[in-house]
Amino acid sequence: MRGAASARPRLLVLYPPGLPHYADREFLTLLPSVDTTFVVPEGTEGRPFVSPPSKLLGARYRRVPGLAPFTLSIAGGIPKLSELLDETTPEFVVTYEAFSALTHQVRVAARGRQFRHLIVVYETTSARTGAWGHFPLTRRWARVATQKADLVLVHTERAQQALVDSGAAPERVWMNPPGVYVRDLPDGRPSPRRDGPPRVLFLGGIRRNKGVLTLLRAIELLRGVPAEFFFVGDGPLDAKLREAARGDARIKVEGRLGEPEKQARLDSADLFVYPSEDIRLGPWVRWEEQTATSVLEAMEAGLPVLGTDSGALPEVIGDPSMVVPQRAPKELATRLHDLLADLPELGQRGRLCRARAVERFNLRRCAARAEEEIRRRFGGPLVGAAGARSPPTADLVAQGPHPASEAPARAAQARPK
Repeated sequence: MRGAASARPRLLVLYPPGLPHYADREFLTLLPSVDTTFVVPEGTEGRPFVSPPSKLLGARYRRVPGLAPFTLSIAGGIPKLSELLDETTPEFVVTYEAFSALTHQVRVAARGRQFRHLIVVYETTSARTGAWGHFPLTRRWARVATQKADLVLVHTERAQQALVDSGAAPERVWMNPPGVYVRDLPDGRPSPRRDGPPRVLFLGGIRRNKGVLTLLRAIELLRGVPAEFFFVGDGPLDAKLREAARGDARIKVEGRLGEPEKQARLDSADLFVYPSEDIRLGPWVRWEEQTATSVLEAMEAGLPVLGTDSGALPEVIGDPSMVVPQRAPKELATRLHDLLADLPELGQRGRLCRARAVERFNLRRCAARAEEEIRRRFGGPLVGAAGARSPPTADLVAQGPHPASEAPARAAQARPK
């Protein structure tokens, strides 16, 4: 076995540029028991949503200069990747998105059997256009990758079904809901506010696919309703949002907040709204909502969540009465009006959302499920002989400078259950 000199299995995690910061949470609790190396392709480090778990856990960093940008050179990246595999001698390799160039390169490198098991985390799947709803070349890569991978991990039942419908072997596709940090809250959520009008919160990208324009039209229809509407985030529709705020004092534009400020805003709100919309990005690509980390964070904070029927969002919310059609400002305004008219009922819905987050989207439980599944499929313990979990020793192998200013604010949060 390669890497037998180590008492712990070796895991190599390869990030494509633009990786959402939540995509690998399944593996967080594995890190103390697995020697892990993280590779962040050049151009990824400055992405605002990229937070490799080695940063979250305070592990040390190691830079290896000169690695080719994986996604810019298909053939050129394979030799460097082979060198990396020889250096790290992993038993498990994890990549993200079956259609990515990086996953394709790993599959090619696997012909030399430089590692034992390939795990592909597939987050972006559209059931409407099929799992291969991308360019023809990447569509072929994805089909081959799901055939060759030992495990394809998805985050929603919708994505799981789309992969199977597109030809992936059902026994290779495993669904594990994503996780967020769950705090210990004595009453299930922070103490409710007693002053002022109810607060409605939107947290996400200020862009069309997040339904910002639809929400603004709904707020306009609610002109006589005494409520405050907070927008946290930034994006290409910032100017239009601020223009709307100048004409309506109820609209509060806060931009991108730091982690403590964002958590405080979640804890002080009464209702969370996330009106995502499917959009077409090209002739072969259709985007739809997947797991929406901010929705999970709102549920963890005990907020009732009102969303749309975009993608897997209804599956995440889990309550059909809190789902409205996309691009339907009248229906959205009507539902907002009804919810804000009964604050005690709103509080009860928030407690149900909190319970759902604790049970289904708890980061520790999510990671434990992944560890159990990997153990079941591949055999062998993923912890040391004594069962002890030592401090994490993960390295970050970066293809360029990694700013120290990106230290994770997550570390300041309460310890997860």
